[in-house]
Amino acid sequence: MTQATSDALAGLPQVPPLEAAAGRHLLVAPANYAGQGHALAQAVADHLPGWTAANLTISWAASPLRFPCDAFLTYSEWAEPGRRQWVADSLLSPASHVLLEDLKPVIDAAGSGPQASRTTKGLRDARALLASGRRVAVLLHGSSARTPGRHRTLYPFSPFGPDSEAQTGPYAHLSSDIQAAIQRLRLPVFVTTPDMLDFVEGAHWVPSVLMAADFAPAPPWAPSGRLKVAHAPSRSIFKGSRFVDAALERLDQAGVIEYVRLSGVPPLELP
Repeated sequence: MTQATSDALAGLPQVPPLEAAAGRHLLVAPANYAGQGHALAQAVADHLPGWTAANLTISWAASPLRFPCDAFLTYSEWAEPGRRQWVADSLLSPASHVLLEDLKPVIDAAGSGPQASRTTKGLRDARALLASGRRVAVLLHGSSARTPGRHRTLYPFSPFGPDSEAQTGPYAHLSSDIQAAIQRLRLPVFVTTPDMLDFVEGAHWVPSVLMAADFAPAPPWAPSGRLKVAHAPSRSIFKGSRFVDAALERLDQAGVIEYVRLSGVPPLELP
């Protein structure tokens, strides 16, 4: 670990060196977007012999996007020294492998700050974890991988257009900042959708996990009348909702389907 990294992490929870006899344990943290961090950790624990896994979510207390997770902390809770040390002792200490989502920090997670600041903190975290003997990789979701200019070139319906600058502008430098940081340490990178392979050279696709059983209708099931179709975007600008609305509203007006537009539904209630 460099002196600069050591100084920057002073006063933060210390991650002990990984013991030689430690088993293979994966920690996925700290974003858990759409519950994917938790689902991925569960998939590893269930299907990879000899592995255990867990996920940690660090988020805002007021966020409506709460998904299942193994451990949850708000930023205000993380600011408590005892809580920070609990993260180090209970979650980081047993981890032989750490998957940092969007290169967001886990050791130095206080506050939000600008994205560049979070990326710098995440880079320091990665260096500290590597120095402790752990394997570190990055899992990128959505706009953290897609470069706006290239996205506009490849996709005619890209949300990164001049008419949406006010909504997409904050993401303009997100991808380049994260990818530059990743290249400095040559970290392995995983992405959650195949299109993101166009934007991150050398990345590996880890398919998103869909809990199909959560959406299974109670038998017996048969549609009565028109088929009901729902659209419940978390961020309309990135989900192509204006195109979805236009197409499905026409089908609704033609009597083919009944279109239901949902908003503000907590994810756990959606199924």
